[in-house]
Amino acid sequence: MKYIGVVVSLFMGMPIAHSEEPEPRHYYRAKLEPVAHVLHGAGQCSSQDVVDYAKTLESYDPAIFMDYCGVKNAGTNFANNLKKKLDEFPKYTVVQMGLSMTRDGKPEEHYEHDVAEGNYDEDLAVLLNSLKQLDVPLYIRIGYECNGRWNGYQPETYKKAFRHVTQMIRESGINAATVWCPHPNNLKQAMKYYPGDRWVDWWAVDIFSPDQIHNSKPLIAEAHKHGKPVMIGESTPRHVGVLEGKTSWDKWFGPYFELIRKSPGIKAFCYINWNWAKYPRWQNWGDARLQQNEVVADLYKKEMSLPLYQHASTKQAFHSSQLATGELKAPDKAYAGDGK
Repeated sequence: MKYIGVVVSLFMGMPIAHSEEPEPRHYYRAKLEPVAHVLHGAGQCSSQDVVDYAKTLESYDPAIFMDYCGVKNAGTNFANNLKKKLDEFPKYTVVQMGLSMTRDGKPEEHYEHDVAEGNYDEDLAVLLNSLKQLDVPLYIRIGYECNGRWNGYQPETYKKAFRHVTQMIRESGINAATVWCPHPNNLKQAMKYYPGDRWVDWWAVDIFSPDQIHNSKPLIAEAHKHGKPVMIGESTPRHVGVLEGKTSWDKWFGPYFELIRKSPGIKAFCYINWNWAKYPRWQNWGDARLQQNEVVADLYKKEMSLPLYQHASTKQAFHSSQLATGELKAPDKAYAGDGK
């Protein structure tokens, strides 16, 4: 059976209002999946922004650092730069990596068809070998936001590319989970890009504007049907920011964390702690840096204090979180998978 539900008590020792009490997590035995917790992550912005984020949260350092790389001409530069960034974090931190096969904002330059045909195998081999030297677990979102028109990916060539990259990842021997990340607004359209359960370890969804919090629910439910844990691969309060304090919290942060607490299949989230308004391209997105508003920061810290969340600690603690202990119960129905 692919999925078992955790029935051990997770939240002893801290009073939580009944309406806010998190649902115990599902456990699907996926690669690098914590049994009973939600991994706390941050990134996309500079490592200094993540350091500032961690300082704002005091003892709740993110366990995941998120970064990005393109398949084309990746070489060893990405891994070398990633190591420098990881060295800035005092606690053991793993990596969530967005691996693209296009050029940001240039959908006509997508090249997943060439990746599928093996034309970038040398680039991938060098990249994977350099990542292996880091000796740190990775969650790799292959062709993230695959169905977004801004990427230009086509369903059939994208699926072939995802499978090809996954095969290379698994043959390389690196400790990595493959993550399928569609845009959430149209589940039926997104499933045209699904590579098949055999090739996917996790599902992911990116959440920006408030409506996407609600729109992600069908995808999260579908992931459960496929026996896959869900990662929120990217999230930021687009068009909301933090500067309005409690109003900002109520518009975005409150519903966002309510989604996590009430969705037993969500096992990781990653927050982008960035001042989007600084850049002309995103000038109306707002300032998402927690340190810019004490009200939002304090409420965020209170959320992170829940035993539901797993923060950065030690290497041993991270890997121990993936060892099933306590009483576990099988689901009513097992999911056989599509076998593709």
